[in-house]
Amino acid sequence: MKKFEQFKSAYESIVRNNKIGDFSEVYVSAITSDFDRLFELAWKTMKEYMYKNLGMQAAKTGSPKEILSLAHNQGIIKDGAVWLEMLQNRNDDAHIYRLSVAVIYKSKIEEVYLGYMKELIDYFKDVIPDEQIQAAKVSEDLLEESKIKGVPLWELAVKEAKKQDVSVDYIVEHWKKP
Repeated sequence: MKKFEQFKSAYESIVRNNKIGDFSEVYVSAITSDFDRLFELAWKTMKEYMYKNLGMQAAKTGSPKEILSLAHNQGIIKDGAVWLEMLQNRNDDAHIYRLSVAVIYKSKIEEVYLGYMKELIDYFKDVIPDEQIQAAKVSEDLLEESKIKGVPLWELAVKEAKKQDVSVDYIVEHWKKP
């Protein structure tokens, strides 16, 4: 399941890059943003697993709150209240304008939430087979062309994709100099 592989990768990145107890503005901003993305991957992994692997129709279109409730009822997550708190914190994070509030959120991520994420990963490791995510490739020719022309990479990729009637992903990975 690609979603699970992305979830594991995002978790490992946070754990690897976080400096525990560093509450400088840069780390607080980076870790809280990364955690918000991790939370998204967590609930969407639960959603996909319950729909595709357990055949739960209610998981197909459920909101994060509904998915967390279903996951708790299925025994996928143990403490539904903490997961709902994570959801609330994730939602509130977009509106945090004071460093002092963000510091508390980062502290909670380090001391509580990452442990719950690890529990979820461990649960899924037992029920979802490993899949290797292909590392993203970017055409060296495309990068060079972007620099030479002074055109942003995304703009050049979109233009080339339209010209060749292929996906932007294909251009980013396979574009060659004419």
